[in-house]
Amino acid sequence: MRIAVPSAAVAATEAELVAAFTIRQSFSQEPYSADFFSDEVGLKLGQLAYDLSKGRAENSQIQSKKLCDRFAEIGISITESQDPAAVQQRIDYLCMKLDQWEHCITRTGGWVGTDIQPGEPKPLCLWRRTAGIRVLGADLTIRESDHPPMTK
Repeated sequence: MRIAVPSAAVAATEAELVAAFTIRQSFSQEPYSADFFSDEVGLKLGQLAYDLSKGRAENSQIQSKKLCDRFAEIGISITESQDPAAVQQRIDYLCMKLDQWEHCITRTGGWVGTDIQPGEPKPLCLWRRTAGIRVLGADLTIRESDHPPMTK
């Protein structure tokens, strides 16, 4: 079974941004660093979820253990969760979408949080839209704002 993956040319959605950060938070409790968005952000996130020194079956077990309670949040059905290739395909896809978000955030907003723990209701990044500013918090909520949040 294969997960339906939209075209890479389609703009990344906010749900995909949250799903990518969900994976990051599932595999790391480290605070967010100021250089989280870099040229290799997707690769770094993928490395959190996949150990190249292990085989696909072993990685699937590790991924399933860490993500099983959050599969629905990242777009994986129960049936799809039984297919290691499908799980990895979804993780890879979300890493690629996070790369798209990196460009959007860099171009229209910025990274505002550093040394913030996953789950804290503090802002991580923002991006501007025609109707205002959107802010992603470390608690994975997205909110509207009239003004950019203050940086540390």
